[in-house]
Amino acid sequence: MRLCDLWRTGLWAISLSVLLPACGLTSTHQIAKVPSNASQWLVQHPDSHTAIIKLAAGEHNGMNFNGYGHGQMVITVPLHWNITVDFVNVDLAQAHSAMVVPLADHSLTSIPSSVLAFPKASTPSPDDGTEAGIDQSFHFVASHAGDYALCCGVPGHSAMGMWDSFIVSKTASKAAITITRVG
Repeated sequence: MRLCDLWRTGLWAISLSVLLPACGLTSTHQIAKVPSNASQWLVQHPDSHTAIIKLAAGEHNGMNFNGYGHGQMVITVPLHWNITVDFVNVDLAQAHSAMVVPLADHSLTSIPSSVLAFPKASTPSPDDGTEAGIDQSFHFVASHAGDYALCCGVPGHSAMGMWDSFIVSKTASKAAITITRVG
């Protein structure tokens, strides 16, 4: 197979992943590990009305949270629960952030902090984002039922698909994370 055929088919990445270690070399663009099971992304305490969501931004250096974007991951929490989001940027190529905004605002090129769905529902400086490996947490109360978006506040990222669904439900008795489609 010719080199241009490897490039076109995407086999170049597989070839490098085999050849570099065989030569004693490693890529400087390593992929960080994130949980592959959605249940590992959620810890909840129904008795105290608390949920902790583990969120990894930029898996495989892409525009996603925990490997999902374009609303594929759906996080549902009961109304009036205390939510903690433990955020880490695993993208070695660029900064990312997280913020909960009204669903209609996820497609904005630049999302101002003034449109947060709930007070304090974002990482610090969401428009600047954080570099790879930085852990941040934010806490808020899911005080209004409705459909929202969990998105990256770095300009352009949410518009490129770095957003997922965040639902505050009047009827849910516990929090859940589901995947709507894989593609």
